[in-house]
Amino acid sequence: MLSFILPFYGIKNIITKKGNVFINLLGTVISLLLYTTYYLIILFTVTYLLDKNNFGIMPICNKIAERALTINGFVFPICYRCLAISLSIFLFLPFFALGLNNYNRSFFIISIFFMIIGVLDGILQYGFGIISTNVRRVLTGGLAGIGFSYFITYILKKTLRL
Repeated sequence: MLSFILPFYGIKNIITKKGNVFINLLGTVISLLLYTTYYLIILFTVTYLLDKNNFGIMPICNKIAERALTINGFVFPICYRCLAISLSIFLFLPFFALGLNNYNRSFFIISIFFMIIGVLDGILQYGFGIISTNVRRVLTGGLAGIGFSYFITYILKKTLRL
């Protein structure tokens, strides 16, 4: 029943075949929807408080409306890259923290490479004027978020010996 509170506990139970698969899957889906809703509420509240005048007009991170998700004229408060980074951290950090993977150096090096890809795309765009597409921003941001999630959990597991 913890899958209704902790979504990745339900995923872990499904993978390890513990408990009722349907209950774990249902709990995982419901809790992911709730966590996503909480995330969006916090995101919108913080960005509104930081920049009330431009809320819904342009993203707070780069101030370019074309680089953010737009729904019925409302511009999302963060750009595609920041959205992909934050969502992938939000989704993968608990997954890695529960230990559903192997902690070894090759994955650690891959996580650093993923983060470098995201940073490199941002540097090429900002520093050298090479225009990045929104699809590329989502892909590189998602990879950077996944890499960051693994990097953090790897460091914590190794330093705290968990």
